[in-house]
Amino acid sequence: MNRKVILGLGNLLRIDDGLGVHAIRALAGKVGDWELIDGGTLGLTLLPYLEGVGDLHEVLGLEPESLEWGTELSGAVQNALPLLLDQVLELVTFARGVAL
Repeated sequence: MNRKVILGLGNLLRIDDGLGVHAIRALAGKVGDWELIDGGTLGLTLLPYLEGVGDLHEVLGLEPESLEWGTELSGAVQNALPLLLDQVLELVTFARGVAL
């Protein structure tokens, strides 16, 4: 089986480190039959969730402005999030695996 997955990683309690999880939430309902996985900080524990996934060709992200404690993205990363989401949607159009 060749599942199509978008994996969001990061710690929601460390401001910009939670970018991947924020992105996954923003993509809900916008990526057709792609499976969205909120990987949080699970690391290698995620391997079973990735069984049957095709090549993971792309890794997208943004440089964090802050890794302090907090649950909201910094202004700079929040402003850049729409551009990141546009890149993800473009990759989904070309059916590549994506990690955030």
